[in-house]
Amino acid sequence: MTKAWMATLACMGVFYGASLAWPDETREPRPFVLGKLEGNDLVFMGTTHRQPVILSFLEALLPSLRDHGVTHLALEIASDQQANLDGYLNGDNRLAAVKLHAAIECPGYRNLLKRLHSLPAGSRPVVKAIDLPPALYRLDLNRDQWMASRLIDILRPADNTKVLVVLGSTHILRTLPWQTRVAAGHPSIRATLQQNLPRLKIASIMNIVGSLEKECDFARAYGDGGAGMALDLDHRFGGWKLGPVQCMALKPMPAHELVEGIILH
Repeated sequence: MTKAWMATLACMGVFYGASLAWPDETREPRPFVLGKLEGNDLVFMGTTHRQPVILSFLEALLPSLRDHGVTHLALEIASDQQANLDGYLNGDNRLAAVKLHAAIECPGYRNLLKRLHSLPAGSRPVVKAIDLPPALYRLDLNRDQWMASRLIDILRPADNTKVLVVLGSTHILRTLPWQTRVAAGHPSIRATLQQNLPRLKIASIMNIVGSLEKECDFARAYGDGGAGMALDLDHRFGGWKLGPVQCMALKPMPAHELVEGIILH
């Protein structure tokens, strides 16, 4: 964090009297995620779609998931692709058989699936496609509620289930405090899960690509962190803006009430 930016933030009053720098409290991204997985039943990883740095990070995590108790990996792939996805991972068909939505279609996402394919079946989590199929869009179904229902189906049968869920960052928030002008506001996936499975332990981590987020206070403050850094959020960051949610019609809310942690790439 530069001295000039710390001074700017101090003038804005966003530090609320706290120390202006917490170098000992930033962490390496990989152990940060694995630690969250060990301490929770489900961890949301929020992404900005088609960003190579995020997809490469996720790909590098895959071989460690089973060793840290992850039984299922849920992806933002339409659920009508489950048979094609299973067929590819089991070696019965080619990767091209798996159809991806245009929002996530890119070489990096295909590489993620290739890495899963390369892992022995016993060394990778069960991979689940949980998104709403495009053929059902015309029925005006809510994507978040569809994905929440798919996750409940995964979680409900067994007590030892541990899930890593990779979705766009707008889908992983703890709550969705919609502005009053949003007539058709819906609860977050996470709120629906906790209503149905109240004992479930959940954490949300948002991946932020600093160079893309011009309205993100975290990107401005920590954007020169080099190869990446992770940070637990708490009340000290109450006035800070999370870049990926600035496009949403949400009421202002402290960052730590939206996600538990961030990874800045």
